[in-house]
Amino acid sequence: MNDRVASRSLFRVHEGVLALHPPPYSRHQLYLAAVYACGRGTFISDTAAAWLLGATESPPSLPILTNRTGAGRTSKDFEVHRRAVDPRDVFKWHGIPCTRPERTVLDCASCLGVEQLEELLMALDSKKPRLDRDRLEQLVGAGTDKRGIRNLRLLITDDPKETDSVNERRMLRICRRYGIPEPETQYPVGAGGNDYRADFCWPELRLIVECDSWRWHGGKLKTEDDKDRDQLLTIAGWIIVHFTRNQIRLRPEVVGPRLAALTRR
Repeated sequence: MNDRVASRSLFRVHEGVLALHPPPYSRHQLYLAAVYACGRGTFISDTAAAWLLGATESPPSLPILTNRTGAGRTSKDFEVHRRAVDPRDVFKWHGIPCTRPERTVLDCASCLGVEQLEELLMALDSKKPRLDRDRLEQLVGAGTDKRGIRNLRLLITDDPKETDSVNERRMLRICRRYGIPEPETQYPVGAGGNDYRADFCWPELRLIVECDSWRWHGGKLKTEDDKDRDQLLTIAGWIIVHFTRNQIRLRPEVVGPRLAALTRR
């Protein structure tokens, strides 16, 4: 085998992992090579799994893996966690062993803020493979001492009994605090022959703010209907901006200045 490497008929990716062609290798190829290098019971996890599942645009600098057997190896080329993971929370995606969306969210909770975590939740719930909400709630319920679990629990228990009026009061408080003109709520707008209702609207500014929520919007950050609506409204001259309910609820200091800048355009 060493002779074939020396003659460049095979190329070493990691110790014990060889390729038929020289680098560069795609991200997917590097992920699979890292799994092979770490041995049995290893799979892509954490933010690397989030990228592999298509929920984030930027992958981590190194492949991140989990090994549930305690075997395998570490390397400067990848990061390995040792933790117990239920076999039902692992599958193959694009041929690469990887944590399922529910487990991926749980593992990412320790390194993401509330806003990033909510974006990840909604992104995973709007793509295939779809996130299993029941399984996620089981994992969150069992992970009482896991870092970041409080933020995740806060997000998935986004109060389904909360009325629109509560969200409206929060938005109006933000507007008063930052000197923003008071918006119209549930404002009827038409575009492309369709009628819509905007969560918050400044008609004279042609500005619409929509509030997205993992629970309230069925977990769809951008469904096809959402895209059609936004495109038609944009063509009709409206500016559409999306905030999450948890941004409005938990981060008014972020929403306020951004909204103020939009209303000053």
